[in-house]
Amino acid sequence: MLASCGASLSVKAGNDRSAKVQFGMELGKVFASTFEDIAQNTGANDFDLFSEKEISSAFNGSDFKDVKVSVPSKTSLSVSGTVPPSEKQKAVSNEGSLKIANFVLCTDSSLTLIISPESVKGLSAQFPQESREFLDLFMAPVLTDEKMSIPEYLDLVASVYGDDIAGEIKNASISVSLECPSGKNIKKTSLSNAASSKTGSSKTTFAIPLADFLCLDLTRVFSISW
Repeated sequence: MLASCGASLSVKAGNDRSAKVQFGMELGKVFASTFEDIAQNTGANDFDLFSEKEISSAFNGSDFKDVKVSVPSKTSLSVSGTVPPSEKQKAVSNEGSLKIANFVLCTDSSLTLIISPESVKGLSAQFPQESREFLDLFMAPVLTDEKMSIPEYLDLVASVYGDDIAGEIKNASISVSLECPSGKNIKKTSLSNAASSKTGSSKTTFAIPLADFLCLDLTRVFSISW
């Protein structure tokens, strides 16, 4: 993980239709070096892509409960929290009207992760300014509304940042796990053509290539039922 860019998302359903969410990410060495150079060229003395204080404050007043934000290093981030049942939700952050159920929906017998261009863009608009500036560096079509194939996007990244970063994005992936409530077993999965999927008795794990996510142009739905 320290040698390349990667992220992980873990969601475990609760018997009360709540869910526990854990997200983590680690930037690769090439990313870290490049973004540090950008920060220095813009006059920034400190290189801090993630601010524990700002990210924590973004969840104030939101539906996420027991939120814990950790920034173990300048290039890594960990966020965890509990999602209430959909009928008890109001907003995913203290700004905007998106609900967590737009992304994660837990019912009495299923857990669903929904990723759409509209919701990803809407969520990013509610991030702290520092986080939005970091996301802008990726020039992701899912955020810019520019129609672009994955090869075209990787060529764009290579032309701006170099082949090494384009290679890191091409090889990176988001590892996702969906887990049943305690005491339940998976009966069915629907993983929207996910890569490298593996399903056990109570948890399924799969990968979403980072380039696929950054160039997302259609809604993708991943779910388990028990």
